[in-house]
Amino acid sequence: MWRAFLLIIIILSASISGMLFWQWEAFSEQKDPDSSETSNITQSISIYTASNELSVHQKVSGLAEGVIYEAALPQQLFNFKCVDTNGNPCIAESEEPYFYSSEDGQLHFSYTIPVEDRGNSFLLDHWTVGLVDTSISKTHIEVTESVNRDGTWMAGLPLQGYKEKEYIDYFSFEGSGDVSPLYWQASPLTYYETDTGFNYYAEQPVLESSSFEAISELNDFHNLSIVITDQHQPYESGSLMIENKEITEKALEHKLLIHYYHNKFASLELAEDWLADVFVAQTLGNEAHTQKGKAILSDMNEKLSEFELDLFFSSIHNEPHELTAEKLDSALTKIMELRTSFYTLNSQSDDFIPLFYYDDRTLIVQGEEKENNVIYEGARSLFPLKETLEYFGYHVQYLPEQETVLIQNKDKSYRFYLNKNIFILNEDNYGLLQNPLTMMYGSIYMEKQWLDSIFNLQIEENSSEISISVNQ
Repeated sequence: MWRAFLLIIIILSASISGMLFWQWEAFSEQKDPDSSETSNITQSISIYTASNELSVHQKVSGLAEGVIYEAALPQQLFNFKCVDTNGNPCIAESEEPYFYSSEDGQLHFSYTIPVEDRGNSFLLDHWTVGLVDTSISKTHIEVTESVNRDGTWMAGLPLQGYKEKEYIDYFSFEGSGDVSPLYWQASPLTYYETDTGFNYYAEQPVLESSSFEAISELNDFHNLSIVITDQHQPYESGSLMIENKEITEKALEHKLLIHYYHNKFASLELAEDWLADVFVAQTLGNEAHTQKGKAILSDMNEKLSEFELDLFFSSIHNEPHELTAEKLDSALTKIMELRTSFYTLNSQSDDFIPLFYYDDRTLIVQGEEKENNVIYEGARSLFPLKETLEYFGYHVQYLPEQETVLIQNKDKSYRFYLNKNIFILNEDNYGLLQNPLTMMYGSIYMEKQWLDSIFNLQIEENSSEISISVNQ
């Protein structure tokens, strides 16, 4: 009887687990519009000008049928409507007003953006309807101008065409990614293409491609449109940059490199400008501007050979995907054949953390295997002071306010100072040529020779193992 009862329980459990798994899969498919199946979502946007507003029609294509999408509306738009391909109103999929699903893979939005007075220039940023957690692979923008026809429309996307007809002017832009800022200027500008990864608008040709050698060597510099004008204050967002006519080519190259590395490190906080600063300075052969950037480059130049530095920065320049601190550490680890968290630790700390490597050999203490927290800093092997001495019965206490370390066992009492080349043993002072303590990332370390000469510890090393014992 109990076997039959057990069999029934097993069958019921399997059935319930299967139902839960099926429901979770269905829910995941519904809630994940940004999956690989929707990676080819595109949008086309048509803009028609009027005396005091812009009329916008936006079509998003390539959506997954049956998936619910949340539309995010910018504040400046009015008269918003969502319709299907046949012009019928979209059906809201929840009590919230902007959740829609598509029956044919498309959603159509229409809305107006008020424009009271364009003045000499007019900038639109964050002006389209977005779909939350959904990536757009390609965007096409058309502007039909019938009011201020002497001016020029510009976008961060490459210009595909311009036509001047009897009653309207027509501008067409297209490029990869989501929509870019849109800029209009009353005085006309001409569009110039370059072979260095960016194009620009100006009254006349002002930029020479040969002046941007560092940019041309970057194989993944994303499309960028630059407006050279005195009709608008400097601005940068996404793929559109507005710069004053007085900017020099050298200053512009520096800004373009910062723009490039900010995109490469897009997943990190922009407050970490030292990361871009490091790579811009190295690329141009200049001094870094930020304090941490200066410290990073100085430390790497001190501890790496010129060949190792070139190899590291070349590998980063050739990385086709977005960069992270972990990827930088992985590249450095591969080159040096020693594991490090140099960039990761510095991205997590306001203070500068020097370059060091982890010792991955087996650590044996008095015949027993222990966790190895020994590190390399330059040519030095550093042993964690507290952990190492406590293996041998010492009590170690750090007094940060006094920058003092107290070490005791049943026979001896030591006092060390972080800022003095002396130590006290049982009330007797001993002077040293250098400080035996090293503070690294909040922990105190001591080199091998000091552990031997002061604490009588014998440390033997080979290619796979570190062994520590009391020197007999």
